[in-house]
Amino acid sequence: MKKIGIILVLALLGFATHLYYVFRPIEGVDVSEVALSLESPTEKYGYHKHLRLLLGDQDPDALEYLVNVQVDGEGAFEHGRTLVQVLIKLGDPIFGGMISKLNKNEKDTLLILLMAGHEYGGFSATPNWEQFNRQFPLTFRALSGKV
Repeated sequence: MKKIGIILVLALLGFATHLYYVFRPIEGVDVSEVALSLESPTEKYGYHKHLRLLLGDQDPDALEYLVNVQVDGEGAFEHGRTLVQVLIKLGDPIFGGMISKLNKNEKDTLLILLMAGHEYGGFSATPNWEQFNRQFPLTFRALSGKV
């Protein structure tokens, strides 16, 4: 009986550690609760997990997942703002290189999210959209299909 208790405590400790790792703040990326107005804890977990995969492992599948997350209203602006911060953090060559894995509809969605996020985010380093486009030429060329 004592072994079962120890195993249970270790399993719970491992699970809690994993959740802490997934949900802890990411330096340079603000994940708003509005963007996480997702229905279930499972969806919130998936969002955070894929955000970490995108930033840490530079996984194109994680970008695809995040582009296809369904958020409504103000959440779309917040989600776009998070994706703009990811673009800034990863840089143009890495982020732009991952876009080739997206289909046309996903590229269009990502462009809309980036536009909304840039407008909503108030990024002082690139206050206007044209300047933002010039700062990340590979990304916006890939989104427009001119690669």
